[in-house]
Amino acid sequence: MKATTAVSHSTAGLPTDLPTSAPLELPQPGQKYSLLDSNYALIGEVAIQMHKNGWYFGAFTSAPGFEKVKALFEEHTEIVNDQVLSLIDDVEQKIAALGLHLLVDGGGRVPPICDVQIGNNSINFHVQQS
Repeated sequence: MKATTAVSHSTAGLPTDLPTSAPLELPQPGQKYSLLDSNYALIGEVAIQMHKNGWYFGAFTSAPGFEKVKALFEEHTEIVNDQVLSLIDDVEQKIAALGLHLLVDGGGRVPPICDVQIGNNSINFHVQQS
């Protein structure tokens, strides 16, 4: 029998013990996920709509935890729109430091995500390659 390590957290509406040995599942179009930060705070809900050229695209519904990080994503969008690309690395490092990850209903795990962009009720990201 395989031993399981659990991560406990107290985020409302999510399981209290998340198995860390559950098999990893790639995000699938039509699936819904919880977006959590490295402290397991709920940032929002994600509904995957499409996967193309390594990018996942979906609808994003913010949770109260998103307010703490919203300014980072707004800054990222502004930098890209204004093409001030000399500033992009700094804000992308700050977003990466949030440790954002997806949780499947029922506790299933998704590989770590990166290059996360959130704006206008949408989300785009890559899945990290091993």
